[in-house]
Amino acid sequence: MPDYKYNEDQYLGEMRKYVDGTYSEHYVARDIQVVDIWESLGSLESTARDTAIKYLCRYGKKDGKNKRDLLKAIHYIMLMMYAEDQEQKHEKLASVFQQRPLDPQQDIRDAYERVDYHDTYSGK
Repeated sequence: MPDYKYNEDQYLGEMRKYVDGTYSEHYVARDIQVVDIWESLGSLESTARDTAIKYLCRYGKKDGKNKRDLLKAIHYIMLMMYAEDQEQKHEKLASVFQQRPLDPQQDIRDAYERVDYHDTYSGK
């Protein structure tokens, strides 16, 4: 482990503790968080970006130099990173389907082979 000159290891630990704590605070309905709704609407990246900016702008104003505002901004930046990763996965998947025409019968056969469907239901 590197000898962190600027206390990055401490800040990463604080960030993990903050994020862990948010999982009991989120607005949840049947295990669906608001972030899940933003993602389904296709607005997660922009909403997370805008919210991170909000917390950065608020830092030093509301409750003074409140470290929690910085942690929130970092958390929303992490959600932006997640949104970008998901977008890249969707783009890769779309490019695969664009490279070959869909063949539902072959796709079903491939799926059965991957999960050993026949062995599962034949009692083997």
